[in-house]
Amino acid sequence: MRSDYIPGDGLAVLVDGTAALLPDGCAAELRTALWESMLTGGSLTDHLQVLLRDGLAAAPSFAIVRLEGATAHLVVRGSAQVEVTVGDTAEMIGAEQVSTWAEVRRTGVSQVRLTAGRPGAGAQLPARVAVVPATQVVLRTGAPASGTSVAGVASTAAPEAGSPRSVQEPEPRTESPRPEPEPRAETGPRPEPEPEAGLRPEAEIPAETEPRPLPGLRAASPSARVDRPDPDEEADEPAVPAWQPVASVREARREESGQALSEARAVHASTEVPEDHDGLTILSSDVVALRRQLPDWAEDAVPQLSVPTPRTPAPAKLLMSTGLVVSLNRPVLIGRAPQTTRTPGGEVPRLVTVASPNQDISRTHCEIRMDGDDVVVTDLRSTNGVLLLRQGSGAQRLHPGEPTVVEPGVVVDLGEGVTFLVEAGG
Repeated sequence: MRSDYIPGDGLAVLVDGTAALLPDGCAAELRTALWESMLTGGSLTDHLQVLLRDGLAAAPSFAIVRLEGATAHLVVRGSAQVEVTVGDTAEMIGAEQVSTWAEVRRTGVSQVRLTAGRPGAGAQLPARVAVVPATQVVLRTGAPASGTSVAGVASTAAPEAGSPRSVQEPEPRTESPRPEPEPRAETGPRPEPEPEAGLRPEAEIPAETEPRPLPGLRAASPSARVDRPDPDEEADEPAVPAWQPVASVREARREESGQALSEARAVHASTEVPEDHDGLTILSSDVVALRRQLPDWAEDAVPQLSVPTPRTPAPAKLLMSTGLVVSLNRPVLIGRAPQTTRTPGGEVPRLVTVASPNQDISRTHCEIRMDGDDVVVTDLRSTNGVLLLRQGSGAQRLHPGEPTVVEPGVVVDLGEGVTFLVEAGG
């Protein structure tokens, strides 16, 4: 990247791809502050705050540009002008008809020329990091012009169309035949391994053709019940019931269950149930008596609880420079011709129209709403932006689309003399 300047009666500040030109010069304090801001590698917004630290009305004419590769971000105010070259096209950008400034971003830039609005005399002098008196500054990015072709580079590597190319064919590979494997000689059947010493061969288990009856069981007919084993038999062998048909087992179970139910009914009828077997049982009659001892809640007066009603603070207000007072009891949209396409939270925003003869104010410029007890202002990606003017500090430009809390007493500037003051709710 190369930077040159033409000496003149203006003031130029150059620091590695960032250049500022003040056609009418500036005070020594402002020059020092701008130089320090550019040396520390601040953003274009930081340099703009330095130039606007005394307010918009006292700000000098200036042109400031920041190059990042082939991308140029520039801001122009007053009599200064910027010529941006993209390819073979040169574009002149100025802000003489604007009360604030013009901000532009271009890509594919090959050259940027900052002028004081009047021709400069003298030759161009190189400068990279300097503060010099100048009337013109030229920055070159080194990007190729649109007419430059890269075909010449490719043509050096490509062969000529008429010259034949010799292609060396690969030699055929001759593979040597692989030797066939020799047949393995059959040595006859392998002998079975002899059992190791100390191991006995497993004895063959004779197959039993008829099942043997288990000890302790007697032969029984299909309909007979199983008898208990004799006491003379071994006691440690459990008695296994003999096989019975399913129907006989079901009939036997029904008879047993019917007999057990009859016995239980007889015992229940002959036994008197005590009123309280453990001293903890409460009869239904006792429950009725306890309920009669309770007070009659229908006749007693129920105490009324007084719940304090929370006090809702009054919303803040906007004191417009046009004399209009707008309450922030719902969101507010301000612009040249504001309109809304959505209603967040079911609230319909209030539309406030302001005059903008030069159309510096966008159709829907900004939004103001309450967030709890705070007032939040959002730049709705307007053309010339929104400025916050605080006492004792420079102007702050809001980032588009980012809500910013604005304290009471802060002046918000929309351009063309349209401002409003935030006033706390009373």
